[in-house]
Amino acid sequence: MKHGKTVFYKYNVSDPTALAKIVPNHLLTWTAIERACLEGYEALDFGRTSPENAGLMRYKHMWGAEVQDLPYSYYPASFSKDENRKTLRLAMRIWRHLPGSVVSRLSPALLKYLG
Repeated sequence: MKHGKTVFYKYNVSDPTALAKIVPNHLLTWTAIERACLEGYEALDFGRTSPENAGLMRYKHMWGAEVQDLPYSYYPASFSKDENRKTLRLAMRIWRHLPGSVVSRLSPALLKYLG
């Protein structure tokens, strides 16, 4: 996604079985940076990452990403950060066990809420 002088690098995924043999994400990231530069963009925004996700933080830092604080607000206010994490962890555990056909049907509807 592009806006103004910035390219927003929103999603990057890999098949975990392929990662043991090759590192496709490095090529994908390099290509995105190279293309953004060639098209005259000045910045590539890697997007938000929980500080608790050390692996993703390390990956983004490896490419020169700079950490910036991003304030959050919750609505309703009673929906605390801890409740959000517990809900997210549970949802992720369930998601991993869903059949591909269910994931394919749910994904488009869910993506509009994750962006």
